[in-house]
Amino acid sequence: MTALALALWLAAADGPPAPRGPGGPCPEYLEALTQGVERQDAFDDAGAAAVYERALGLDPDAVEARFALAQVLNAQGEAATGPEAEAFFARALRFAEALRATRPDEPESHYWVAATYANLIAFRDGPEKVRLAREIEAAARRALVIDPCFAPAYAVLGITYRELSSLGWFVRGIASGLFGGLPKGSLEDAERLLAVAIELDRDDPFVRYQLALTLERRKKPREAMAQLQQVLELPARTARDLRLQSEAVGRLARLAAEDQRAFKQR
Repeated sequence: MTALALALWLAAADGPPAPRGPGGPCPEYLEALTQGVERQDAFDDAGAAAVYERALGLDPDAVEARFALAQVLNAQGEAATGPEAEAFFARALRFAEALRATRPDEPESHYWVAATYANLIAFRDGPEKVRLAREIEAAARRALVIDPCFAPAYAVLGITYRELSSLGWFVRGIASGLFGGLPKGSLEDAERLLAVAIELDRDDPFVRYQLALTLERRKKPREAMAQLQQVLELPARTARDLRLQSEAVGRLARLAAEDQRAFKQR
C-alpha cells in the first residue's frame, strides 16, 4: 500500500476519531499524519516512522497512527538485515495486531498481519514457521473475504505459496505429522494469484517483480524478463520499489544473457 493509499484510507476511516481539541481534531496530530505521508512519498521511511511515533504519542490509541506504523516499520525491516530487521518486524506486528483487533472489518487490518508474518517467517524455525505460514494464509484469505478486489492480499498469498513450493515432500511430511501441516498452494497457484494482483493494480512494481521471480522459478524466462522490464518502466511508489528496480537491472541482464546462450545452443 502506498503513502497515497494510506492518506485516502485515513480520510475515509469510519472508526475512532483523531484526538480532539476544543475546535475539532488535534492540529498537531493531523499535522504529524500529513508529514508522515509526505516523508513516505519522499522515500524516507525512517523519517516517516519518527513522525508517526510522534502522532501516536499525541494519542496512544490512534488507529491511523498504528496503521501507518505497521506499514513503515515493515518497510524499514525490509531495508535492514539480521536482528535489526527482525526487531522492526516484531514492532510492526504489534501495531498490525492492534489494528486488526480495532478494525476487524477492514481488509488492510488482516493484510498487514499477513504481510508482517510473511516478513518474520524467515526468522522462525520448526513449528513456529509452520504456524506462521498458516497464519499468513488465514489472514490474507480473511482480507479477501472482506474485499475480493484487495490486490495486496493476493500478492502476499502468491509470495507465500511460491516460497513454500520449494519445500520437498520430506519436509512437508514432517510438518504435517508433527506441526499440523503447511498451506497447500503450489507454484502454479503463486503465479495465478500474483497475476490477479496485477490485474487489480497494474502499476505496482513490487508485485510485477514478485511475478517475475515466480515465472523464473517456473522456467519461463522470457515472461519473467517482460515483467522485469515493466518493473523498470513503472514509477517507484516506495523506497522498496527503488531497491527492487536496482535489483531488476541485474536480474534482467542475467536472464537475457542466459536466453541468448540457450538460443545459440539450439
